[in-house]
Amino acid sequence: MKPKIQEQIEDLLLWRDPDSRILLRQLAEEHCVPVDALMELLAFMRESQTKLRTRGITETCDDVFDNQNYWGT
Repeated sequence: MKPKIQEQIEDLLLWRDPDSRILLRQLAEEHCVPVDALMELLAFMRESQTKLRTRGITETCDDVFDNQNYWGT
C-alpha cells in the first residue's frame, strides 16, 4: 500500500482493530476485491468529505479499477 494512502486511513478502527481487519480481508477475498483497492477508494472518499464538491471521483475510481496490480487482468 502506498504510504500516502496508509497515512489517510491508519486512524480508522477498520484498519487498526485486528478483528475488523481480518473481517475486511475475508469479505474482500470472498468478493474478489483487492484490499489495497478498497483502501485507496476509502482514503479518497475521506479526503473528499471535507470538500464542498467532490471532483475527480470518476478519475480516481477509473484509476483504481484500471490498475492491473489490483485486478491482475
